Amino acid sequence: MDNNNKIILAAILGAAAGAVVGLLLAPHSGEETIEEIKEKAKEFKDDLSESVDKIAKKGKEKLEELEKEISEKAEEL
Repeated sequence: MDNNNKIILAAILGAAAGAVVGLLLAPHSGEETIEEIKEKAKEFKDDLSESVDKIAKKGKEKLEELEKEISEKAEEL
């Protein structure tokens, strides 16, 4: 995992942790707090899914580059 991916993941996890702490300390009723936690959890899941997709796409691109390089080197032999 390169530094950009680590930074993205850390930012998402930090935002999620901050949101949970903020919700738990907020002066809302239990029902409102539960709804907000559900909403934030969904947002977190969506953000995490998007980040995983980006990381997977970069990994696939790198793999394709390596496969191409290997094929070219094999042809040279």
